[in-house]
Formats: sequence, structure tokens, C-alpha cells
Amino acid sequence: MIRDGLYVVGTGCSEFGERPEASFDDLVEEAVREALWDAGVGPGEVDGVWLASSDVGERRREGGGLSGTGGFCDVPLTRIVGEAAAGGDAFRNAALAVASGEHELVLVVGAEKQSHRPAADNFFRLPLASSHPVYAFGVTPVAVAGLYASRMMASGSLTREHLDAVLVKNRLCGERNPRAFWRSRVHPDAMKDAAMLAEPLTILDVAPRVDGAAAVLLARREDPKRFRAEAVRVTGVGYSAVGGDLLPFFDPQVDFLGRRAPRTAALHAFTRAAVVNPWDQISVAEVDDSTTVGELLAYEDISLCSPGEAGAVISQGLTGPRGQLPVNPSGGSLSCGSAPAADVLRRIHEIVRQLTGRAEDRQVAGARTGLVHGSAGAGAVGFAAILEAVAKG
Repeated sequence: MIRDGLYVVGTGCSEFGERPEASFDDLVEEAVREALWDAGVGPGEVDGVWLASSDVGERRREGGGLSGTGGFCDVPLTRIVGEAAAGGDAFRNAALAVASGEHELVLVVGAEKQSHRPAADNFFRLPLASSHPVYAFGVTPVAVAGLYASRMMASGSLTREHLDAVLVKNRLCGERNPRAFWRSRVHPDAMKDAAMLAEPLTILDVAPRVDGAAAVLLARREDPKRFRAEAVRVTGVGYSAVGGDLLPFFDPQVDFLGRRAPRTAALHAFTRAAVVNPWDQISVAEVDDSTTVGELLAYEDISLCSPGEAGAVISQGLTGPRGQLPVNPSGGSLSCGSAPAADVLRRIHEIVRQLTGRAEDRQVAGARTGLVHGSAGAGAVGFAAILEAVAKG
């Protein structure tokens, strides 16, 4: 079990976007180099590596590039294959390995190289190719998100204005993030005229698939003399998986108004970190917003509101950059773009920057405790982590 002795001591993140000049290994090296510099350590001090990537892009890559160009030789390297929650899965497994005493300092990396493929491959053809050829026909991440949005609208808990409010908020925050793909506000006319992808979701409601990598260094104890950056304590981690991508269509308990696994993961993280009321105990959060409706579902996943009340939360501006609990001050995936296996680690990178006062123009004043959330597989997989600034002195 993770207790008081686990710390994030360094993070790194590549620029997210269309990076034709950068290979998969280049992106990994970019993030890893920054994480090592951030912690003030060399590759030879790392005694374990976890690498996460998508099961449809770099399927054959077993970390050879990381071992070679990164210099991580003669250490165990574990490959985590998956989609949007793979980075969270890698983080959790690495955290447990450190907390158990098996490792002293480990590296967690998530990376994706996607921009060389047509958008139709990233969003439709490849997800279908990795699932059941008959039952999964038409069941893509975007299509399932559209089903959730349609069901929520039919119940009266969601409107088009709520989705637009998420998009406007995150694109506004993305203006201040130099590593984001979209660094501009969205114009009302663009929202009105945007092409439909999966009703009621338009192309602007869905984060673009991009190239990117993020890295996190975890250590068993804080040692100010050893690490350059301020350490951030990991106080709780939760991970839950209740089935595959097709689960919502065969489980009678699924009503398309909420997601079981992400709620369970958040509950586990809250229990371990002794979080009772996130509004009072969490300063800033980075959550899954691969779609606009996904962020609203995340509000319910992390207990910011009861089922059906997420629209009221966004409408009141409670999660805006100056709100009671800012959510996605990085601009989220709607601004940064989505590199699925790297997304959770990118969110951890942002929260660590916030908790150590290094988020520049995005800084949330007085941030002391942060939450990271992830979801994948139509809500069949969930991740959550609570991070806490270490008191100085």
C-alpha cells in the first residue's frame, strides 16, 4: 500500500502536436531528458523503467529505443500496452514497486506517435481492428462518447451550452500553455459551424490525436540533497477495470449517465488520501477531457457533484481558471491534443508544476493538493491519483 514514503521527484513533457520531425524515440527522449534534469539525476541512478504506449501504434516496440538512446541499461523495463489509461496503469505499477521497497528510483514514460496516420485511422479504423469484428462494429471512442452525450441530453442533465462551456474554458487555458497543440480561443462561429462527428459531438468536441510523450520519476523518500526539484508526495492512487470497450452494451447496470470504473478509481484514491470533500481538500485537478462530455462525466467521477449536476458546475464557472476548483488549467486534451498513453502522465506533469509553483501564467494561487484523473474504454477503465505539496522547512 502507498503511504507517506512515495514522491514524484521529477517530471518532463514534450510539446504535444503534429511532430513530423520527431520519431517515437525522439519524443520519449525529449520527455525523459527533462524529467532527469528536473530531478538532477542521471540515467544510471534509475533502477526501473515502465513504458506505456498504445496497442495500435507502437505494438512491436518493446522499449529498445529507450534502453539504447536513453542509457537505461541493465535495469528492468516493463511495457504497459493500452489506450488512454495505460499511462495511469504504468504509474500505479511503478508506484507500488517503489512503495514495496523493490526499487529506489523509477522512471515512468508514456508516448504516442500518431500524426503520420490519417485521422480516420486514429479515431475509427484502428480501434475497430483491435476489438471484436462484429460486436464492435461502429463502437469507437468517439461514437460511445456521443452515446453518453445523447443519453444525458435526453435525461435533461446536459445541453449544447454545457459542452460549449467546457470547450471555451479549456481552449482559454490552452492559450497560456506553450506545449499545447491549440493555443488559441475558439470562436463562437466555429463552434456553430463545426462538422458533426458523433451526434451531438462535433469535431471541436473531440481532442485531436497528436504526437507526444511525458515522463515521471518516482522515489521512495524525499531527499532534498539528492533531487534538484521540489518533491511532491503521492498520497493516494486508484485504478479500476470492469470490462472491455463493449461493456456498456452488455451490462444492464450501465445507463450511459455515469461511469463505474472511473468513479471506483477515484473513490479508492480518495480513501487512501483521506479526501472526504474534494471542493475543500483539492486545489486543482487535471481530468480526462478527450471529449467535452468526458470532462463533465469526470466531474461526477471525482465527486464534484451528484449524477446529473455536472452541467450546473460548468455553467457556474466553478471549474474555471479562477473558479473554486480549477480543472484542466493546462488546457486539457482539448487544447494539448490527446496522445492516449501519455495523457495521464502529462496531467501529472501539470499538477506537479502547479503544486511547486512552476506553472507560469497558468499557476493556480495557493495550490497545495492536486488530483489527476483518467478514463478509457468507454468508462470501463479508470485511474485517479492525489498529489500533495511537501511543506517547506
